[in-house]
Amino acid sequence: MSVSKTIRAFTLIELLVVIAIIGILIGIVTVVAGKVMNQSHNANDLANLRLLGTATWSHATDHKGRLLSSRSEGSGHPQDIVDRFWIRSYGTDTNGDPRMVNVQGQATELLATLRDGAAFPYIGDVRVFTSPFDPTIGILEEFVADNPNLKPHRIRSYAFNALVGCKWGADDHWGFHQGAQNWPIEPGCNIWTPTPHICKYFLPTETISQIPQPGGTMVAIGEQDMWGRNLGGFTLHPTQMKWIDVPALWNDGLINMSFVDGSTGAIQFESKGLEEAWREYEHDFFYTDAEDDYRKIRKVLLPGVIGNVLDVGY
Repeated sequence: MSVSKTIRAFTLIELLVVIAIIGILIGIVTVVAGKVMNQSHNANDLANLRLLGTATWSHATDHKGRLLSSRSEGSGHPQDIVDRFWIRSYGTDTNGDPRMVNVQGQATELLATLRDGAAFPYIGDVRVFTSPFDPTIGILEEFVADNPNLKPHRIRSYAFNALVGCKWGADDHWGFHQGAQNWPIEPGCNIWTPTPHICKYFLPTETISQIPQPGGTMVAIGEQDMWGRNLGGFTLHPTQMKWIDVPALWNDGLINMSFVDGSTGAIQFESKGLEEAWREYEHDFFYTDAEDDYRKIRKVLLPGVIGNVLDVGY
């Protein structure tokens, strides 16, 4: 006697249900993996910033309280300021090779820029200067002199606070003392007056003792420039909503930073239009629709001097 067997196949509806379930699972895994990756990047970014903050504190410990300078290049500065440049994107290294070259019309820093700076002995790894969020970073090993295949990418993601580590004031940039970028200069402000120093927004912050609140004063922050390297220190106008610089917005508006005492923190930006304004103007522009974000950054530039409750204006 023969026994017939019936083999039941999946119906079309069942196949569609299975496919739908698999699609949902893939979507969940993708979202979770993305969040885990972002958290990993954020932890790495904060670790880099902590090392940069610790470097300036350690430098001060080793050099009679003197903090690292936010400057990266510039002629005519006294040697005691040059010695404190946190990076050096000018001149030549000990081999006579340039620290910065022109690549497709863009000034491009080489690794000697980082290694010859005053911060590097306290860090020891060029990767610390790069944020995992930064899409403009190139392959670091390629950024050496005489490489004919260089691309106009960047080797660092961070800038130092222009109001910290200053011998005279504001990035030790003479233009600010003369009112560049509408920088407020009080009548009678004279940087050559040794005591008292009467310039409110152009004042020395060379040593830790000259920083009123080290734990609340930002020292390093991510910054992206469309022209390539970050030139000079990071700052905002101290009394007007003028974005002289804009922090890097690549982490969904979460702005990580480190402070003079080596601690880290973050500020969440809310403005949706600031990035568009940055792409249009890049530097030195007024943008009043991001007033809350301006205030948040302003309060960590030099608390106790700028942005406190007794301050005039913002």
